Amino acid sequence: MKISCSINNVETLIEAEAEERLLTTLRRLGYISVKNGCMQGKCGSCTILLDDLPVPSCLLYTGSIQNNAIVTLEYFAKTPDYEDISKAFTQTGIKLCGFCNAGKYFSAYDIIKKNDRPLKEEIEHRVSHLLCKCVDNESLVAAILLASKIRFKRLGGIAHGKR
Repeated sequence: MKISCSINNVETLIEAEAEERLLTTLRRLGYISVKNGCMQGKCGSCTILLDDLPVPSCLLYTGSIQNNAIVTLEYFAKTPDYEDISKAFTQTGIKLCGFCNAGKYFSAYDIIKKNDRPLKEEIEHRVSHLLCKCVDNESLVAAILLASKIRFKRLGGIAHGKR
């Protein structure tokens, strides 16, 4: 089956079985930031942005993404939002293992784009599903709080989220 979608801002026609997992399709197409972890949507290793929302690609069938926009970490790493998060991770001493990067970056992005000043409790709840423990949750929460401040400053102090 042919599936039309956008991958990393490029209109793409994918040839795949409708019931093939999107994770498998993306890996076959060379997107190595999409990792095969738990295959239950719990670990975050296969996270992508689907229409700007973080989702586990292991739970999606490729046939379900017709006319949707997918962003992988390869492309997202070229954005100012990635730089904000990366800077915060570096400043707080976070060194990711490489397997969980997509889940942690995309979760952080989703939090800070929706809320300029997220609460610690909100962040704790939103990252609790990320199973990889290369970074403790307290450090991750601190980094996301810092990333929200860095992003807010980069945007000129103009509120773009809640609160």
